[in-house]
Amino acid sequence: MAANVNPVDIKPDVKKTVNHFDSFKVALAKVLTDKNVIELATVFNYPPAIKEELGTAASAGRLMVLHMEERGQIDQTSILTLLCALKKMDLFGIEKRVRKLYEEHTGILCPSDDHSKAQIEEKKNKFTKYSRIAYQKQYGTAKPFPSMNEGSVHNIFVEGGIYYVAQKGDSKQNPDVLESLESYNEILSSPKTKSKRKIIEGEPGYGKSTIGLQYLHDWCTKNPTSPLKDVKILIYLQLRQLVGVKSIYTAIKNFIVPKDETWMKLAFRKSSEYTKSLLS
Repeated sequence: MAANVNPVDIKPDVKKTVNHFDSFKVALAKVLTDKNVIELATVFNYPPAIKEELGTAASAGRLMVLHMEERGQIDQTSILTLLCALKKMDLFGIEKRVRKLYEEHTGILCPSDDHSKAQIEEKKNKFTKYSRIAYQKQYGTAKPFPSMNEGSVHNIFVEGGIYYVAQKGDSKQNPDVLESLESYNEILSSPKTKSKRKIIEGEPGYGKSTIGLQYLHDWCTKNPTSPLKDVKILIYLQLRQLVGVKSIYTAIKNFIVPKDETWMKLAFRKSSEYTKSLLS
């Protein structure tokens, strides 16, 4: 399948048919040694089961190529993620060889580092714009109860009693020790709740989803009192949206950005490298 490529990005001296991405993948698999594969899997934070599979595979390079393509780390239009990983591993010789192979097999020039960062910044800004549009629709039509009329969450949300587990209990005789938080913002900002993963629990109708929508409102409106005010990218997905969805990229594409935005996968997977603040 031919990619949509700008003519100015095609090398004029390419001898092979443009966009032979499949032949590039074959060549790439031959370049990557077993050691390279395991190092790449570590850089990409692959789970232990996949790393073990790669370590025992008869053709680790070929299997690694399949995993990278599946995760969007290489595709017909870009291998920037792979090139950055090879540089991070100080494998500059292999990075140069892989870059040359990609250009020869596909006819697409790999941009310079500065150009790549500029492209990612532009696409990251587009992603943020589309996120705000999607989230505004969600928090603007909040309906906590079936009997209520739809309205902006900002007009519906009411601060209630919020408690955090100060000490985990081990039985009914020694239950969890709960202490109160002054505001819903403290769920994200208080040293008492410092953690990379926050779980909000409560009975149906207690406002868990409403708090989530209020966070969206605060981020979209750049509320100066919100702990989200400096967050560049906010990803909000509901669990019911993820049924049967195997990829985070697919979920984002389905529920946040327009379906015709083919650049989204690249922009998202590279954003963490150039963005200091990303919340999901």
